[in-house]
Amino acid sequence: EQPNPFGGFLGMMAALLAGVVIVSAWDCWKARRWPSQWLWPLAGALLVTGAGLYASWSRGAWMGFGAALLVIAALLPRRGLWGVIVVALVIVIGLGFYSAGRLPEAIAHRLTGFLDYTRFEDVRGVGINEANYAVIERMAHWQAALEMWRENFWLGVGLGCYEPAYAAYSLINWPLGLGHAHNYYLTLLAETGLLGLVAYLGFLGALGVQLWRASRVLEGWPRALALGLGGAWTHFAVHDLVDNLLVNNVHLHVGVLLALTAWLIALRRQQTTVAVSSAGLCARF
Repeated sequence: EQPNPFGGFLGMMAALLAGVVIVSAWDCWKARRWPSQWLWPLAGALLVTGAGLYASWSRGAWMGFGAALLVIAALLPRRGLWGVIVVALVIVIGLGFYSAGRLPEAIAHRLTGFLDYTRFEDVRGVGINEANYAVIERMAHWQAALEMWRENFWLGVGLGCYEPAYAAYSLINWPLGLGHAHNYYLTLLAETGLLGLVAYLGFLGALGVQLWRASRVLEGWPRALALGLGGAWTHFAVHDLVDNLLVNNVHLHVGVLLALTAWLIALRRQQTTVAVSSAGLCARF
């Protein structure tokens, strides 16, 4: 009964698997050798996880996983220009399929149908029905979160205090606080103000930069893991635009992603130090 955390968890797992499988297959293709045996179970796990992601019917999870694949494609070539070209081609092809009506109607409507109800005005007067309930609910909580932020611009209402403060900002027809604003960035903005949101965005940006550096230096499966983690964090960041994934114990999985990321950063620094030391030793002789 919680498709978004379910889809978010599977999306991050699928992104991690996709990075490892795609990079490993790419390396095998460049070396003109047959993939190793361990790659096939991972590819099978990716297919099963992808099927579960599709079955979740979570728009946020689909958006996050699509963005994750684009990031993996951009980081796959060693030269950044080729990555940009690959991403541009994928986007053009995807838009072409959508424009030509080649996408399954149910999927296309699921991805774009919410735009009919999306608006940047007060939603208290919007009629609620079964078709627009989920979208209007999100927008009502977005509006409440923005009001919290406007009155507590720099520091917010307090970390973890969105739900207790919600009653003072709730919209008619939406009296119950859900613990978050169906958008993690707006939740942080309401709870920690502009300073807290900037700090969090800086943290995510630092993770992205460090993984990009690791993908340029590392080789073999550590590089594959770096691209997979880049995809997983991209999914996390994009999906959080329409929900909060730090629920239903998904934060435990996020902790594992952080640990793997920290290990890769340490490995990259170690290899960089060794390379610099070797270069200095060669210069002496």
